[in-house]
Amino acid sequence: MKASDLIGKDVIDGEGNTLGKVENLVIDEYSGVIKGIDVKEKPNLISSEVNPIIFRKINNITNIIKLKPEII
Repeated sequence: MKASDLIGKDVIDGEGNTLGKVENLVIDEYSGVIKGIDVKEKPNLISSEVNPIIFRKINNITNIIKLKPEII
């Protein structure tokens, strides 16, 4: 899978809620390993927020990115 395949994918939390779309990848500059993704939320048309998600919280990647359920 290429980085360009991840950009724009929908990100879904462990409960099935849409969090937003992948805007960018966070890469370790020394090892070249993907550390996480930046998810752009669109709460309204005026403003949007970018939230980082660490890679180990990702459960699987298909046509969407599904996160692992939160353990409370």
